[in-house]
Amino acid sequence: MSESGSFRKHFLPVVLPPILALLLFTLALTVIPSAAKAAPSVDPETKRLYSYTGNAKVGLWLNSFEENGACTGDAYAVFNAGAPFNQFGFPNIWAGRSENGADADYIAAIYAFDESPEKSIGGSPLFSETMHQDGDNTHGAIFPMQKILPAGKYVLYVRQLTAKTTDADPYIVLPTGTAAKTTDFMTFGGTSGGVLCFFIDFIKDADIIDYFFPLEGASGINLTVDEPVTVFRPESNSGADRLEEGETYAVLTSQIPDDRILYNITFFSMPTWSNNGPGSNLSYEVYRWNTSYIYSTSYDPVLTGEVVDHRDNQPLDLSFGYSLEGGSRYLIVLKTSGPKSIGFWIGPGEIQASKWRVYKNGKSADGEDLPGFSYTTAALEYVEIDPSSSETASPAAPNTPSPSPSTDPTTAPANSSSGGCGSFTLSPICLILPAAIVSIPKTKKKS
Repeated sequence: MSESGSFRKHFLPVVLPPILALLLFTLALTVIPSAAKAAPSVDPETKRLYSYTGNAKVGLWLNSFEENGACTGDAYAVFNAGAPFNQFGFPNIWAGRSENGADADYIAAIYAFDESPEKSIGGSPLFSETMHQDGDNTHGAIFPMQKILPAGKYVLYVRQLTAKTTDADPYIVLPTGTAAKTTDFMTFGGTSGGVLCFFIDFIKDADIIDYFFPLEGASGINLTVDEPVTVFRPESNSGADRLEEGETYAVLTSQIPDDRILYNITFFSMPTWSNNGPGSNLSYEVYRWNTSYIYSTSYDPVLTGEVVDHRDNQPLDLSFGYSLEGGSRYLIVLKTSGPKSIGFWIGPGEIQASKWRVYKNGKSADGEDLPGFSYTTAALEYVEIDPSSSETASPAAPNTPSPSPSTDPTTAPANSSSGGCGSFTLSPICLILPAAIVSIPKTKKKS
């Protein structure tokens, strides 16, 4: 027999049934994982929203103890997430130090809202994590949940765990400040009382105006912004007035109509003396007007904020969100808050909007050179969203949050190489079963 004939005898082609060929091919992929690598996962783009405005400060002490030393100190916030979210955090955490025996453990958790904050906290958390804090942390704390919770009503809860002993007085302090939302949108409670400063990272949605929904009676928001109204426009520029440390300008509004909110104030142009880098900052405090300038500013502000890194001669916008409700006059006090210069272009003329006034360093500046600015009001309407509508339906009911499928951080994601029909390392059963097209409902973006 020739050499070529021998080759044909020992390597005669074998025709396999198609299904067996598919199974062998699948087995090869399973045995040699490098033949098909899983695509890397991509974190969703997020938008960070805050429960407060202005600066967070020391305020919520959690070191409340029973007679036996057990710690009962806690704080919570109730909010209605208008979009899914995957993590939350606090801008600062303060605590005692271990050398004094004052360091402490605390727990941070998210609960689905169930009738009341107390009943909600008595249930099982959707997420919780225990942390140890030794000394102050001005960088704060962030809690990646390793899952995405859907839009819905929740309680964010924090409690100190470490007990008091005869030798140690441990403490955890959470940040407090000025609430960015009215009580229609967010409520706070706990042994410490006061506003809990926190942030939430929502899955970004370009069509959502506000990621926090009202707590009751509605599941969406319609915002109608009115046309800007000019309060003052100088007849001519007299020059630039630089704000020095300790100096203030203040604007007193007319009474905002009951069916409107004060949405923003815009200064037409503010100089920074050629500084287009960081440092030209302007802070503001908003007071509810009560009889006089001195009397109004003797109370705590209802809102604080800051505009940072303003660019030379650009308009400057003070955005108040939904916080300044109608039915009141407001006094907005402005001052420099950065190392670089900022000020106003001023000029002569008469105030054009009825009952608006301007103060400089606490005294009326009407009739003098003033900065030019306008204001905008808006109508805020809470609306119901019909969950049966194909235009607004979402996979989870708005106020009945449920954990995502990967509630266990150790659970492999769908695109990992752990096997199954969702991975690139296919099991034989995936090839034998008929193909199926699965339609995954998409959450409709809120408007």
